[in-house]
Amino acid sequence: MPKRHIFRILETKNPLILQENVKIVDVAKALGESAESAALIHSGGRTVGIITEADIVRRVVARGLDPAENDASSIMTRDTVVIRPNQPLGAALYLMHEYAVRHIPVIEKGKPLGVISVDDALVPDLQEYAHNAEMLDHIGEIL
Repeated sequence: MPKRHIFRILETKNPLILQENVKIVDVAKALGESAESAALIHSGGRTVGIITEADIVRRVVARGLDPAENDASSIMTRDTVVIRPNQPLGAALYLMHEYAVRHIPVIEKGKPLGVISVDDALVPDLQEYAHNAEMLDHIGEIL
């Protein structure tokens, strides 16, 4: 199977892009109404963070915070690793492994295009990632 590029995967997605001052309850509602598991948070014309369904569970519900009283900015992950749409999904999987994340924003020329998730991977993508990771480990041993 040829490499699947991120832009191909994004063709089937509807990115969820919300403003930084949105209440967490509205983020949760928007995620529930969409087929997405993460929302990109935007402010001042640029992406400033990401919130996943797991973030809402761990950072809001588990801590007893009121999602109607807290803004997205209070729980979002800032300074996330990002990827460009012309990259293969295997590269995104490698970044997810290296940074211990399950979602990566896809950005091109400062514009948010969507989010790639580990759930987007198919068996050939995982095999490609495993092969690339093994090669990088081997190169690291040589150097």
